[in-house]
Amino acid sequence: MASLYYIPSQNIYLGKFGIYTEEEVSCADRLEKEWLSTQKNNTFYQLLEIFPSARGAVKRNLVAEIKQCKRDLHEARSFYNEYTYKIIPRARIADRWFFFVCRDFHVAELTEGRERIIKRNYFYLSALKPTTSIPTDGKTTLADVQRAKETPLDTLIEVNRAGFAQCPFHEDKTPSLKVYGKTNRWYCYSCTSGSDAIDLFMKLNSCDFIAAVKKLTNK
Repeated sequence: MASLYYIPSQNIYLGKFGIYTEEEVSCADRLEKEWLSTQKNNTFYQLLEIFPSARGAVKRNLVAEIKQCKRDLHEARSFYNEYTYKIIPRARIADRWFFFVCRDFHVAELTEGRERIIKRNYFYLSALKPTTSIPTDGKTTLADVQRAKETPLDTLIEVNRAGFAQCPFHEDKTPSLKVYGKTNRWYCYSCTSGSDAIDLFMKLNSCDFIAAVKKLTNK
């Protein structure tokens, strides 16, 4: 089995030097697929719970990736402007198509997927924000806080079938606030704010943590 060559892009094994029969290769391929199907696909939040000590490193990597993507986008804009307004006008008309191709190819390399990565990383960073400490008033308990966090977000804001809502914290013509049902968290891809049901209620009603928990738990 160890001598088989695995091609992950095609999810198949190939026998080396004709050592393995077609049946053996097919068996190895089947066993690999069965093993993959049993692997748990943990969410980002679950991984944070499993490896809490990695939060600092994860945050640093996310921030570094955002900075690099922003640098790439800035370089792409500078390169585009340099080629468009300085280099291409100096070239012969018959040769300008070549410079257009070079410009667009390099710009595409610097911009492809960068906006998506930036938005994704800001979303992940919102999950790394320190959990709000629970003020002590002698009545609010951890159980109350957990119940409040489990308040369905669609009872606080209007959510469409795709799980999006218009963000109430800025002018939002196209819904950019995403509600994640499995984790009951929200994130606005426009203003990059997001958290749980308690935080949303606090922002919507301009109240403090204790007041939000009491209202959400009807205490």
